[in-house]
Amino acid sequence: MEAVRQNKDFASGAVHDYFETFAENLDTFRIEPEGEAFSDAVVEGIRSFLPYRDELVDLFLTITRYRTDSELYETIHAFFERILPYGFWPAGRTEWRKVNADNFKFILYELFLYATAALLKHGRFEKAKESLEPGFYFAADSPDIRRGGLVPFGFFNDYVRP
Repeated sequence: MEAVRQNKDFASGAVHDYFETFAENLDTFRIEPEGEAFSDAVVEGIRSFLPYRDELVDLFLTITRYRTDSELYETIHAFFERILPYGFWPAGRTEWRKVNADNFKFILYELFLYATAALLKHGRFEKAKESLEPGFYFAADSPDIRRGGLVPFGFFNDYVRP
């Protein structure tokens, strides 16, 4: 965050690396259904994610407050493309119930809302438009998505079913 605030040359690379590490480690929050206690596991999974969410929100706020260059905003967009599949049936799984991703659906939507709110809070309306209008690339490697391509930002609001 200091690199972003101080407009250091390596800030874009550092943010990219942070997002990559974050996305790679997001899988550690995956939960598997285990009877009636599954809903408790979903809530606990969301609760245990809070410190990481807060850190990411701080980064969104720092970027939107201190930077106007497009590169970092494109990196945020790419980050959301990278984490979007967590809310859907993962490639390579033979069994899946939609509830398996309930904690991820909540987390993804919340992160998306925080990033959008950060853009709006700091008056980055054009950056918000540039991020939302083209959609988000979703690969065709999930049985939930029949074909790959661009999906609208509404895919982040794939509600949790009771």
